[in-house]
Amino acid sequence: MTNLQFDALSLSYCGENKNEKLPAGLAGYWQKICAKGIEWGKNPLLRWHPSNANDYLVGGRALPELHIITAERHAELLKYERMAKGDVTGGSGN
Repeated sequence: MTNLQFDALSLSYCGENKNEKLPAGLAGYWQKICAKGIEWGKNPLLRWHPSNANDYLVGGRALPELHIITAERHAELLKYERMAKGDVTGGSGN
């Protein structure tokens, strides 16, 4: 479990990087979604809504769902976000 020292901290995100095996079910879902993304020319997205979200409260609310995207898509979204905010330098802050 995390010690919450945060591996990644930026203007918009606090994150913890993990290098662990994915559970087989999750890996299978992600593999199929990525394959269809390639086939259909779309960005893969796995939306995971935990059925036990109410068991893990965050700020008094149910644990939020996860949206899993590729690192490349995340970088692209950050670029668009910076452009929308008028950061023409292409800054490195996430």
